[in-house]
Amino acid sequence: MSRSLDDLLPTPLDARHLAALEPLGKSADLLALLDRWVERGWLRALDRAFVSFLGERDPGGEPLVLLAAALASHQLGHGHVCLDLGETLAEPDFALSLPPEGDALAGPLLLPSQLLERLALDTWLQQLSRSRLVAHGGSDEDSARPLVLNGQRLYLRRYWAYERRIDNALRERLQQVEPTPVDLCARLAQLFDGGAPTGQVDWQKLACALATRSAFSIITGGAGHRQNHHGGAFAGFAASARRRGRPPAAHPPGSADRQGRRAPDRIHRPAGRAPGGGRRGS
Repeated sequence: MSRSLDDLLPTPLDARHLAALEPLGKSADLLALLDRWVERGWLRALDRAFVSFLGERDPGGEPLVLLAAALASHQLGHGHVCLDLGETLAEPDFALSLPPEGDALAGPLLLPSQLLERLALDTWLQQLSRSRLVAHGGSDEDSARPLVLNGQRLYLRRYWAYERRIDNALRERLQQVEPTPVDLCARLAQLFDGGAPTGQVDWQKLACALATRSAFSIITGGAGHRQNHHGGAFAGFAASARRRGRPPAAHPPGSADRQGRRAPDRIHRPAGRAPGGGRRGS
């Protein structure tokens, strides 16, 4: 089935047509509503196109499955790796950030919260569990299924795979015990020369010392807590470990909010490719 650009453009709805829609029971009505949300800027055209792709894969698919897929794709656009169905039903406006802040809500509308207010979590989960588009987390089902349901969280398969890889890597690291470097005290004294006053605990120095005991550690701090000094110290440990033959990953910490917003970009970006499309080192 071929589609033109016109097929992806939204079709305006007046109030009478909008009120007559049954988007949770009829796929055609759901697609018309999604088109309206794209027109308002609530969903991306990419989210709508993904639903069309799923409709081609399963022409008899349930509207609730297509709706969940559209919202899962929407969540990716906001930096969330999955759609939490329970949280979405409990607080749809907050969970989905819809309608967007500043939207005047003019014209005929059906808000996501209005659409979901009578939907039960069990019903949604049952529809997803029976769908040929959805695999179940922790099982060996068909890897070609584009969606993965784990508990009450729905993932696009690629991002489920990313999360599994990270989880497995972290579990492997957590099982490893790193030998304490024989020159640890001397290196700490050098890296943190002029740190905390005499008689006071240098918490940054202590954090880096504890980090040497494990193959995986997280060192955090709020704004103004000299995170770059943390990062520099930990990079020094990383360089030493590299000389021992096993380089750990080290990332200089920064604002938690800023790092959180950039985390999805790090996951989505192909290996070896820097922000802006260039190659690292170019």
